Amino acid sequence: MSKILYMDDNRAFIDSLESLFASNQSQLIAIYSPVNVQQVAENELPELVILDGDSFDRQGFQVCKILKQKRKTKGIPVLLLVSEQSMDDVRKDCQNSGADDCLIKPISTQELITRAVTLIKKFYLLSRLDHRSKKDVEVRDKLSREIERLHQASRGMEETAVIDRVTGLYNQDYFYDRLKKEYNRAVRYESALSVLSVDIDFFERVIESLGHDAGDYVLMKIANALLVNSNVRAVVCRMEGTLFAVLLPETDAQGGVFEAERLRVAINQTEYIDESLLGTDKDKRRKMDDLKITASLGVASLPNEIPIKNESDFFAMSRKAMDRAKMSGKNKTVSIADL
Repeated sequence: MSKILYMDDNRAFIDSLESLFASNQSQLIAIYSPVNVQQVAENELPELVILDGDSFDRQGFQVCKILKQKRKTKGIPVLLLVSEQSMDDVRKDCQNSGADDCLIKPISTQELITRAVTLIKKFYLLSRLDHRSKKDVEVRDKLSREIERLHQASRGMEETAVIDRVTGLYNQDYFYDRLKKEYNRAVRYESALSVLSVDIDFFERVIESLGHDAGDYVLMKIANALLVNSNVRAVVCRMEGTLFAVLLPETDAQGGVFEAERLRVAINQTEYIDESLLGTDKDKRRKMDDLKITASLGVASLPNEIPIKNESDFFAMSRKAMDRAKMSGKNKTVSIADL
């Protein structure tokens, strides 16, 4: 059973969550003061810490920063719950604190549990890869069993909580359902909406050089780069293979291109290959010296002068723009306005 440390000043809310988390094989450890979080985290070593960023005069952000600085707790994922403010302020606060993910209030319990399961899955996957160079078979077997249990738990959740098994992102089933809702809302209220198609360039080189396990690791780091660097309203999904999609509600064409470029640069600048993957294998190191992971992105936005039939046509346009980016040299962002 996974342990989740939860800091909040709302006792009634935490009490209401205990049985829900228990049904997903997670034990909730409630903390009602920021003073005790670090000590409890070091003693319990939970698989996830959830912090209410607004409680206790917004001390949740400082608590997160301390957790990420301490040796024993820096690897534990942290989910911050924050009140809605400007997107730039939320992104800045979360990034400065070192949080792995954040949710904007008000939140649904299903969304909270889904994010929690996703972060715990990532934690175990990263732990497994960290141990790949060690010969502790018992530890690796335990991690593998825990990962599989989490997969089973996520499959048993509501249909809306569909998670990609490798990256922990929402999968394409969730994307198409959410795309339809956001598209219909944008059309009905004549509001802005952008969708990004993101494909990783030359990813087969990673598989050829390092193998499929390392490929999954790199995909997970790409997913994390997309999550951390996208705006707080973004819905990031893995579609299939090396294709990702990002929904950006309330984002017009100019904003969509801006966000796409932010993500393209983030993917370029992420450090993917570390000692735990390469070890002392000189051949692998030589092959990876020249590897540069980049992405090609396509952007479609509403409102738009180009006739759009439905949400499928809308997403297809972003795919078409992405294909143009790949054909024109890769590592680029292309908007449907450029076609």
